[in-house]
Amino acid sequence: TTNKRNLVLVQVKGGKPTLSQVRDFAQVVKREKAPGVFIPLRASDWSRPMQAEADSCGQFRIPGVAEEYPALQHWAVEEQFGEKPRRPKSPPMRNALSGARPSPKPTCTGMPPKSQGSDNGQEPDENCSAFR
Repeated sequence: TTNKRNLVLVQVKGGKPTLSQVRDFAQVVKREKAPGVFIPLRASDWSRPMQAEADSCGQFRIPGVAEEYPALQHWAVEEQFGEKPRRPKSPPMRNALSGARPSPKPTCTGMPPKSQGSDNGQEPDENCSAFR
């Protein structure tokens, strides 16, 4: 599968995932022809049958990148915070913020309009660009 839309599908499960949920997500990954990442809370919640279902989705390729990547991967939340963080296999990413222009500074330091929750005794600055 070639991912031409730069789309990545993600499904997050806070409880223990089921094989049925992984199977349903795999069908979406196949239908949309986009890579997917299934994110359970714990790595131990991922079973061999779930991995077999993920493997059935095959590989995906990004134009201009020679390597192939699993079309459906799992990545448990706890894996990000362990001693050796693990991330899903993915192509090199460019910095989306490189070359980005900084946001303009607000034209005031006043309070937000009262409609935005300001009630500390100071007058709000209705003309402040920071609250638009």
